[in-house]
Amino acid sequence: MGRTDACRHRFDGMAVSPPVRPAILPLEDAMRLFIDNVPSFYGVEDLVLLFSPHGSVVSAEIERGDNGESLRFGYVEMACARAARDAVEHLNGSVVDNHLLLVMPADDHLGGSRGRHTRSFGITAGPAPR
Repeated sequence: MGRTDACRHRFDGMAVSPPVRPAILPLEDAMRLFIDNVPSFYGVEDLVLLFSPHGSVVSAEIERGDNGESLRFGYVEMACARAARDAVEHLNGSVVDNHLLLVMPADDHLGGSRGRHTRSFGITAGPAPR
């Protein structure tokens, strides 16, 4: 049994549009991953290719600014938790096209699984510390 066989899935006709939605429908145990430091020239197809060896990819997206440029982070939804854990184990901390990737469950990310990512630069509001 290969990695992709570890997840049960149903097929629906191929529907590809940004974000990429391959033929696999989301399942109850699908898991969304947050990916940071994505090379700026990557598209959603590149994320699908990067994550698909670890299991079935349900969707992928790269966040873009108002000018259309990549914000260098995105999300990949894997068909099951086992595939997501495998992807995190193998891709978190890996170097891809000279970029050190951060891969984690989106729920562990400060923005939440459906929230927008904001980078923290250690700036806080309120009075300056004494």
